Amino acid sequence: MENRERFAEMLREMATMLALSSANAFKVRAFENAARYLDASGLPLAKLVAFPPKGFGKGLLEKLDEFQRTCGIAELETLKASFPPGLFDLMRVQGQARKKWKFFSMN
Repeated sequence: MENRERFAEMLREMATMLALSSANAFKVRAFENAARYLDASGLPLAKLVAFPPKGFGKGLLEKLDEFQRTCGIAELETLKASFPPGLFDLMRVQGQARKKWKFFSMN
């Protein structure tokens, strides 16, 4: 998996967790849109830093910078820790929408 693909996957994970924790809908949508853009564009991450596309705000660019430096995103790890282990494996079961799992949030 390329770095771009891994970063897009991390953004999708963050969007799901933020949605489950009732975060700002605009932030959730920004992460989902950024992940879709990364999948569709095929551009290397270095090019995105140099010429950020429309919709990539300061927060997304900071996460991109952090990912390039550390191959991870600290906020993602914090979000993961706020949910019970195994929850996201259960969510992958076909037919289970994320809205059905809101009661699992430990916030």
